Amino acid sequence: MAADSRASFAGRLRMETNQAARIKRENNRARLDDRHRYLFDRVADFFDQEPEDVEDAMLETESLDLIDSFFCEGGIQRLIFHYQESRHHRSKSEDIVLRG
Repeated sequence: MAADSRASFAGRLRMETNQAARIKRENNRARLDDRHRYLFDRVADFFDQEPEDVEDAMLETESLDLIDSFFCEGGIQRLIFHYQESRHHRSKSEDIVLRG
């Protein structure tokens, strides 16, 4: 019975973690404006990817804070995007990384 209880707890914890990540991603999506979408379009063009994949990658990391700093007066002056195709199957958004 204890093993069932641990498995049930682990399942609930995983569901709560996934839900928290989903909520954070949607809150980040609400922060996006035309500047962000323009930037995602340019990055997508450069890496021959879909803008939605770039957007998803930026929403799933702390990259949005770097991008917002880039847009602010006196903020960071450059963004460096890195793309590397993975050998194993993942979503394309996991292959796009931003460094500030």
